[in-house]
Amino acid sequence: MTKPLVSIHCITYNHENYIAQALEGFLLQKTNFPIEIVICDDASTDKTANIIREYADKYPNLIVPLLQSENQYSQGVKPGFDIVMPRCQGKYIAHCEGDDYWIDPYKLQKQVNFMEGNPEYSFIFHDCEILNQNSGSRQLRVGKRVIDETVDLVSAIKQNNMPTASILHRNVLDRNSTPGWSFRTKKGDYCLVILLAEKGLGKYLPDVMSVYRVHEGGVWSGNDHEYRNKEDINFFYLLYEYFSDTNVRATIKKRLNYCFIEKAFIKIKKGEIISGLYLYLRHINSINDTKKINEVKKILLAFKAGVFNLARKLSSFFNLKIKKPTV
Repeated sequence: MTKPLVSIHCITYNHENYIAQALEGFLLQKTNFPIEIVICDDASTDKTANIIREYADKYPNLIVPLLQSENQYSQGVKPGFDIVMPRCQGKYIAHCEGDDYWIDPYKLQKQVNFMEGNPEYSFIFHDCEILNQNSGSRQLRVGKRVIDETVDLVSAIKQNNMPTASILHRNVLDRNSTPGWSFRTKKGDYCLVILLAEKGLGKYLPDVMSVYRVHEGGVWSGNDHEYRNKEDINFFYLLYEYFSDTNVRATIKKRLNYCFIEKAFIKIKKGEIISGLYLYLRHINSINDTKKINEVKKILLAFKAGVFNLARKLSSFFNLKIKKPTV
């Protein structure tokens, strides 16, 4: 087999309803260069592995199946970095997890064309659709919003607009040269972009070429707002400790302030009004006046939900007291 120019990097777990669509998106690609599909199933308990075997039997020179008999993620192994990445032979690596999929047959060709002519760039990404699996609703990740088309490290930290299934990058990352903090965060896709932005520029293409699926079983989207906020705070603390550049640290600090304001909203909505308000007042002055207007609107909505939840808790408390037998 000719050495591939692009390795498609795919990790999957319990995606039996989605994995065939992901694989078909890979097979859909029309390129003037060879590719390979390196896919790791992390000991799924459904039929995901069987579906991968069927495709691998049909395309033995294209698909490299790495089927685990025991779940590696639960043992502290990062399947993407520790299992798939070392097996990728390509000059470039394109990412897509097993519950997402590609919809443009020329996605890889477009991205490689740019990268081959621009050696100062380490990665390239594009817009995508966000599909809510439950409601069927779709929206664009970027759409008409104006974002940085050329991304440096500060821009990558400031703007999290790089869906995993849109990223293609040079094969420049490995376990030994990767900083330890990157293995202590649940935000693997965001972490990937930061590591790549350290090595070169990123390029944004407005073409909509992939679909990000939101569903209850999603590693990230399946978790609640409070969990995601906690992991966001942990992630930016790790970045702040890692980077020493003043401008970079200032950008990280701004992101942290927004995370704490979001945490304040969550606390107030839960009825923890005093502690939530204290947290809000500590961080609100760190953002500019234009954005403060939006934050004030959000805090009013949070108060409305918080007062309701507090009233419900008090009602439940007093009802419980009334039901207690007298001695």
